[in-house]
Amino acid sequence: MNTIHRLCLAMILTVGLIPGFTVPAWAALTYSWQEVNPLPTPDEIGALASNGGGVVVAVSKQGTLLRSGDGGTTWGQVKTATGCLTVYWSAAHSRFVAMGNWSNGSFTSPDGLTWSPTTRPNSYPVQALAEGNGILVAVGGGSSIWTSSNGGANWVSQNQVVPGTLSSLDHVAWNGSLFVAVGGYTRAQLLVTSPDGVTWTQQDVATAIATLPTVSATTPLGGVVWDGARWVVTTRDLYSLVSADGVTWSALTTSPTAGTNTYAKALGWNGLQYCAVGQYGAFVSNDGVTWNHTLTAPQANYFLKTVAWDGAQWIAGGSGGTLYTSPDGTTWTERSQGIHDDLNRAAFAGGLYVVVGFAGRIATSPDGVAWTVQTSNTIETLNDIVWTGAQFVAVGNNGAVVTSPDGIAWSPQVGLTGNRLTVAWNGVTLVAVGDQGGVAAAWTSTDGATWTPSSNGGLGSNVNDLIWEPTLGLFVQVGFSGGGIATSPDGIVWTPQNSNTTGTLLGVTSDGNGRLVTVGIGTPNVLVSTDAVTWSPVTFPSYGTRSISIVWDGSRYLIPINVTVNSKPTIYTSTDGVTWSKTATNIGGIAGKGALFEPSSGQYLTVDTFGHISLGAVLPNHPPAFATPPTIKTQNVAVGDTLSLLNANAQDPDNDVLTYTYVWRNNGVAIPGATAAFYAMTPSDAGASLDCTITVDDNLGGVATATTPPVTIANHRPTFTGTPTLASTGNNVGDVVSLTNLGTSDVDGDTVTLTYQWYLDGWLPIASATGPTFTITVNELGFGLSCDITADDGNGGLTTVTSDSLALFNNPPVFVTPPTVSNISSTVGTVVEVQATVTDDNPFSTPVMTYQWRAAGVDIPGATALDYTIAPADIGVAIDCVVTADDQSGGVTTATTAPYIPGNGVPTFDEYPEIANAGPVAVGDLLTLQFTAATDPNGDLLTTTYRWQADGVDIPGATGPTYTVANTDLNAMVTCVVTATDPFGGFAQHQTAPVQPGNLPPAFTGTPAIANLNPHVGDTLTLADGFASDPNGDTVNFYYQWRHNGAVITGVGTNGPTLTVTPALAHQNIDCLIFINDGKSNPVQATTAAIAVGNTAPSFDATPAIANSSAVAGDTLSLSGVATSDPDGDTVTLSYQWRSDGVDLTGETGATLAVAATHEGHAISVALSANDGQGGITAVTVAALTIPAANTTAGGTTGDGSAGGGGGGCFIGTVGF
Repeated sequence: MNTIHRLCLAMILTVGLIPGFTVPAWAALTYSWQEVNPLPTPDEIGALASNGGGVVVAVSKQGTLLRSGDGGTTWGQVKTATGCLTVYWSAAHSRFVAMGNWSNGSFTSPDGLTWSPTTRPNSYPVQALAEGNGILVAVGGGSSIWTSSNGGANWVSQNQVVPGTLSSLDHVAWNGSLFVAVGGYTRAQLLVTSPDGVTWTQQDVATAIATLPTVSATTPLGGVVWDGARWVVTTRDLYSLVSADGVTWSALTTSPTAGTNTYAKALGWNGLQYCAVGQYGAFVSNDGVTWNHTLTAPQANYFLKTVAWDGAQWIAGGSGGTLYTSPDGTTWTERSQGIHDDLNRAAFAGGLYVVVGFAGRIATSPDGVAWTVQTSNTIETLNDIVWTGAQFVAVGNNGAVVTSPDGIAWSPQVGLTGNRLTVAWNGVTLVAVGDQGGVAAAWTSTDGATWTPSSNGGLGSNVNDLIWEPTLGLFVQVGFSGGGIATSPDGIVWTPQNSNTTGTLLGVTSDGNGRLVTVGIGTPNVLVSTDAVTWSPVTFPSYGTRSISIVWDGSRYLIPINVTVNSKPTIYTSTDGVTWSKTATNIGGIAGKGALFEPSSGQYLTVDTFGHISLGAVLPNHPPAFATPPTIKTQNVAVGDTLSLLNANAQDPDNDVLTYTYVWRNNGVAIPGATAAFYAMTPSDAGASLDCTITVDDNLGGVATATTPPVTIANHRPTFTGTPTLASTGNNVGDVVSLTNLGTSDVDGDTVTLTYQWYLDGWLPIASATGPTFTITVNELGFGLSCDITADDGNGGLTTVTSDSLALFNNPPVFVTPPTVSNISSTVGTVVEVQATVTDDNPFSTPVMTYQWRAAGVDIPGATALDYTIAPADIGVAIDCVVTADDQSGGVTTATTAPYIPGNGVPTFDEYPEIANAGPVAVGDLLTLQFTAATDPNGDLLTTTYRWQADGVDIPGATGPTYTVANTDLNAMVTCVVTATDPFGGFAQHQTAPVQPGNLPPAFTGTPAIANLNPHVGDTLTLADGFASDPNGDTVNFYYQWRHNGAVITGVGTNGPTLTVTPALAHQNIDCLIFINDGKSNPVQATTAAIAVGNTAPSFDATPAIANSSAVAGDTLSLSGVATSDPDGDTVTLSYQWRSDGVDLTGETGATLAVAATHEGHAISVALSANDGQGGITAVTVAALTIPAANTTAGGTTGDGSAGGGGGGCFIGTVGF
């Protein structure tokens, strides 16, 4: 046990000293629990699903279904303890599907509010769901796979990929053509694929895994998505495997989180971004290689387990019921509420609950529901808390001690140096125990501020719980080290005790009167002691390795266990610690690490990891009550009667099991032994007043008592001296039945009168049969005859007895001759009739005949008349008739006629079938038939079949009423054989007149055109859209004729699909004639649109330049390099314009220029152009030559063939196209 329990004990002991206080009588084993922190659930969120319209459903580890109607902002619980582990939105069926641990852990909902259960074949847990092509696929434990084609209403179990419970498939996804599921088992990762959800193939990922440095062969795979181009699977350290086809896998080899043991638990993709969640929070990536850590978990043991994209935002959930949303994967908003830190202990005082836990967390609540976080002034984990009557004292790791007078303001204290501290208070002294440098240590204090170390510490770092037991006057600590127990009267000297267990003890508590109970893990897991020295094991269910605690509530011990029994967490209760009762809680999860009982409110408060706080209470017991006052069944009774009760059953509002006791009284005095629900009166009751007191007890403190109104016994009833018996001359019609042994006696001496009532079968009175004898009529045959005789003393005393019974016999009717059927050679439509004669030996009986006609021994519906009309279904079937004769007095005789088999007629065509197509037919035509339906004389349902033939041979697959002519049918004689068949082998058959399909010519598939839009001499012309097809599938031959200006172009290379433009075709309009031919018909011709061959400008063969570069005044300048050529063969004309310093020289437009003195010191150049007369012009500017002044040479040197200013070059420009 822990400090919570110690505080609880102290409070109960204190309350127990208050005069008049008792443990409430309503402390029955009926409890109500609620989860108060965190909200909407303290349980781990394992899966999320969104319908894309704002409704999001989450499922927790304990199967609690949560719902948000506003896109994940606010949440509420809608269903608890469902056993579900995962949830999925089926878009194809517009519903949520939730599945989980058990065969009944399967539900569907259209809106997340109303859930309908479904079933599946086996009990392996379902971990994930996906949908493709309208098929839902569920995967889970044992590598189990299930499929559903109706939105989860029914499931079909598929073969396990890796049989056995050690394998598991944890994630599954669909990309439009393939399912991929991933998980792991004891030997390696597991990745399987399927195109349909039924046939699955295990794929090899070991080669890719081997390339990753921190991922072993057994590291599980943590998520799978399809990003539109490839599959992506995550594993440890956010390494990823990728595949384009789901078969061949490779590893992405870089990861910024390598070595941090970041295990991805789930992976999502929103079209632009991956989001992985796991141990350290959330990570996002655009490429699966570089990951950014955008959300950090509250503490190291927190996991985010699931992530989903709802179309607008990421939604993630995990440990402690944490829920987050993010629009971009970077900025996250927590949507869950409350404390998320691990909580270890709680205390209550002054109307305030106080809880302590991880990293110095302290929170308070006035009611256990609304919690406020307080400042503890320490960052150390606090393990324990106790109330001393004046202050709270909390202790923890690394010597942490904080104190508070009110639970709100906390002060750190010094003096403790131990670790894993726990604390207890005995009314005078505080004792803290723990570990100091590996050695058990203990400290004592009277004020929580000054601490004194003791001589030893008992269990040291192995301690789990510490309490003070007031009756024994001992501190008791329990813990690890083979069920360690140590005791001390003062917290200074500790004595180890033998626990007789090797397990771990987690908690200890006391009833305050010396009875101690421990709880732990191992065998045994519960121990009881009355002296803290001798400990006795107790048989108790195993509950695994979960944290567990124990508390005493003043009348019983209570153990909360956060494991499920029938889908719900469980509590165990016991009044003595030896005999335990199990009760399932009303919530999906219960905190089990620490437990507290607060007597004034009657509330239990338990805490656990991830901030889990549960609040419980014992439900009040409601006593039973009588809806109507009980009474004695009759008020007119006499000695010898048995009295019984009316309205003696009570109702209990809690549906408790009720126990009844009865006390019958004579004149107010209890009758000895009269304690049953009925009472047989004796002569001593004559003239007395009798009543009965009924007490009903619900065994939980609720009692209801009622006493009936009295009845007075005023007279003794008469009695029969013998047993009245029937005497009869026979048991058939007309016989007389009388009575014997009718003698009577009356204690009171009253005159006794007898009355009679005759009955059939003991319950049906015979009208007017009230005499001492009875004459049998036909109406009584087949019944049992008896008589009730009533003796009446005239003073209210009545005694009725029933005689023995006489069976009245009846002989059934008899067929004079066996029934037969007339006209047994009949066919369909013929009326047949039964012939039968029957007789009966009862003259008052006329037998009634009924009939049932049968086919092959089976009743024909409605065929219940004397005659029957043969139906088509009767052909070839054995027909008979069951005839029943009933004498209406219980006599029935049945006989069956001999069977016979009606014959069959043959169907005929009313009109012979023929091919309906008029005129010639060709390949591709649809042939149809023209005929009226065949008829059958028996009205049988006919089957019509078709066989199309070409030249008398069946055409494969041509078995319908129509046929499309194929290429292979060209020139063949095509017919159809039509057959009408009845179910009994009769048939009619006809072959149509033939038709002969002809040939169809080929055709162009497009409009042929010359592909070149602006050709020139030297270009090669090609054709576009010059394709053809033949409806008959014949080979198509192509022929080409190129033309210029409508004239045929002759020569080599002019009859093909291309043409090279020669100079002779310059400036011409070119087109092409194309002919196609299938060899069976005239050619088909097409002509392209004509295109014009463009002009090509002339060009200079060399670079024009001024020839005499050293010219002076008086010389004549001329040009070199003025030879030209024209691709089109056009005549080229040259023109000149001489210039001085770039300015045209008037009149100087000849091929030469006479240098004058005016030219000296000026740069002389010439603009030269070549014109082909077709618009093609090439212009060049010849590099300038500077004419030297008199008595100088260009550039200050003698002429050497070069010129200052750079002669001999030119700029060339071309005009034309």
